[in-house]
Amino acid sequence: MAKPASASLATKNATANLAKGFKEADDLLTKRMDLDIELFKTSNPDFYNLYKSARVIKSSGSSKNSVLGNVILAATGAPIKGVTFIFTADNYTQMKAAGAALTKPVVKTSTAKGNIRIDKLSESSYTVSIQKIGFKDQTIQLFVVDGETTRFNIEMERL
Repeated sequence: MAKPASASLATKNATANLAKGFKEADDLLTKRMDLDIELFKTSNPDFYNLYKSARVIKSSGSSKNSVLGNVILAATGAPIKGVTFIFTADNYTQMKAAGAALTKPVVKTSTAKGNIRIDKLSESSYTVSIQKIGFKDQTIQLFVVDGETTRFNIEMERL
């Protein structure tokens, strides 16, 4: 019975020491290596530039850019089901004219509780068209940022 308890304790200690190890490594890089590499800025600019670009932390692709929205009836606050949301990246028409690779508009419909969710939406500025028969159409601007969740609420009015 003692071995499972000691294994659990060892795991807990290793996890606690992991954060300390990351901090020490980061301190070494920022307080020593980054300062020492400045010596190569003029004598070996290619090496200097490679080092600086390697030190930039890049997204691993595991972060999600999600959009969460809610649509309700302005008069009562009741959720509205079946509202169509069309997300079009603001650079869509420019990219189409230039013949670049396009990100097609994303179309979603609200649930019975008036919610929509979109995961993995590219970082960009979006024009969102909001439509449902019997209601006034709306258009909003949204900015989606890498690794963040963008939230919005819409109140719709009947025609």
